[in-house]
Amino acid sequence: MNLVEFFNVYFFAIFFVAILSFSTIFEFRIKGKYPTAMDKFFFLTVIIFFTLFFGLRPENIGADTSSYIDEFRRMSQFDKFENAINYSKIARDYIFVYFTFLTSQFMSTGFYILTLTSIFMGTIYFLIKKLTSKGRLIFIFTFLCFGFFYSMGINIVRSGICAMFSLLGTIYLLNIGHKIENKKERVIKGFVFLFLGYIFHFSAIIFLLAYLVVRFFKLKIKWYYLVTMVFYVLAYLEFSIKDLPIIGPMIESAERLVSYLSGEASQEASGFNLYVIAFQTLGLLYGFYFVRKYKDKEYILINKIYLFLTCGYLFCLEIPYSDRFGVLSWVWLPLILCHPFINRNTVLLNKDFEKYVFASLFYLFLTYYRLELN
Repeated sequence: MNLVEFFNVYFFAIFFVAILSFSTIFEFRIKGKYPTAMDKFFFLTVIIFFTLFFGLRPENIGADTSSYIDEFRRMSQFDKFENAINYSKIARDYIFVYFTFLTSQFMSTGFYILTLTSIFMGTIYFLIKKLTSKGRLIFIFTFLCFGFFYSMGINIVRSGICAMFSLLGTIYLLNIGHKIENKKERVIKGFVFLFLGYIFHFSAIIFLLAYLVVRFFKLKIKWYYLVTMVFYVLAYLEFSIKDLPIIGPMIESAERLVSYLSGEASQEASGFNLYVIAFQTLGLLYGFYFVRKYKDKEYILINKIYLFLTCGYLFCLEIPYSDRFGVLSWVWLPLILCHPFINRNTVLLNKDFEKYVFASLFYLFLTYYRLELN
């Protein structure tokens, strides 16, 4: 299977999931009772399908797939980790290299890729399960509408696993979705998932920072919107993190960031363009509308996190691989789109649901446009 064929199957699968998802909505609207059993069955089916679809992909699918396989084969040549780590291309992520070394001792390359994909999709399964008992198909469809899901599935797998673990951990810490009354249990689970995210990629620290800011700085959300507008202006003026004199020495100590900021990385900066404006701003305006309308405390927390991470992304638009900073905010968009209608044991259908349909299909269009263009 070549990339074009893979791409076509992927979007056909999204179309099929869309039909299943909206079928449950139509049945709920007609009969007045949500088809929970059908929803859970097909939700699990979709998770399994994409686990196998991504996990059994050929080596030529995904720019980083061959790099993961090469690293795995490199680790398999050693009997001791002390020797293997010296030849790793990603030695900065020490624990992940150790994970790769351990699995290389008894797994094939194909099973290794399938294992990584299973961790990624399994985390999404538990994430949605934590958020709601109903409407899970709509939730997974919403994830499919975004290009980051596709990229995490075949390319930036480590970042994807990190983002999903970190997202799940932050949700536990903020007690979003199904409630856990025992604070100690909630906090332990939250930090465990954040640590698991850190094992796969250092960007989990940014999720922790976002949580700490939102949790301990009790600012009204209007200030988050105001600061975000300032960062939009800075992005338009092409002022970014690389222009900060104080941060420079700190960045030089991080090998990967040096390649980002020096321009040695192979992916050019996205810059402040129409696509970035449309993608980022729709989520901001959508969230703003429902924050003002429902004033739901959980939803306000979700939007605060999104706005904080959006500021970080806007501040990195002028450096290579800027999209990999953007994805930290994008993973919150499915929650922003779904939360006003799907939450815990509730599926709410009203006239505002049309806004969800428009937003999700618009993001799906942007995803198709971007992937087709590439």
